[in-house]
Amino acid sequence: MAQQYTYRRCGSSNTLEQPRWKPVRNEPTWFYELHPAITELIADDGNYGLLATQFLRSKAWAGACPVTEEFELVQNGKAVVEFDFAAATVEGLFLGESKKSDYLADSAKATLTELNKLLNGCRTLGATHLVLATPKNAWKQATIDAIDKQLQGDAAHGVSSPQVLLLTGLGTDPKILTLDGKPFTMG
Repeated sequence: MAQQYTYRRCGSSNTLEQPRWKPVRNEPTWFYELHPAITELIADDGNYGLLATQFLRSKAWAGACPVTEEFELVQNGKAVVEFDFAAATVEGLFLGESKKSDYLADSAKATLTELNKLLNGCRTLGATHLVLATPKNAWKQATIDAIDKQLQGDAAHGVSSPQVLLLTGLGTDPKILTLDGKPFTMG
C-alpha cells in the first residue's frame, strides 16, 4: 500500500486521500485510562509490593515461586494484619510490608504496634521471613533499632520470630540485607 498506486486492470493512477476513504469530520480524541483496580493499586503505593515480589523472584533461591499481593489475616471475622505481599519458596514463606517511606510509622509507639502486628501475623502463618521493602536506599536507623530491640526482647521471652530482611532500592537498585546490614543469601 502506498499514498499513490496504479490499478492493475486499467493502468489509471489513484491517490489515497482522506476524503476518499474517510468522512470529512475529524476523528474523535483518543482517551486512555488504566483499569480502576490498577489505578487504585498505584495510588495506594501497591506498586512497591509488586516490585518487591519481582525482585524476590529474580533470586536463584526463589526461582518461579508463587507470589501474592495485598491480603489480610482475619481472625474471628476481624482483620488482624495486612501484608502487602507474600512469596513461598521451597525454603520458606516470605511475608512482606512495603512502604514508600524509610520507616514503618511516624512515632516509636506506632512503629512497635505495626511491627508486632506483622511479627504476630508471621508467627500465625508460619512465615520464616518478614521482608520490609522500600524504594529508599536504606531504612531509618531508628526503625532498624526498634526492630532489633523487639526481636531481642521476644527471644529473651522464648518467643520465636521470623528473620527480618530489609529490601531497599525498589525500582532502581534493589538490595536485600539482614537486620545487621549483611547481604541476605539463602542456604
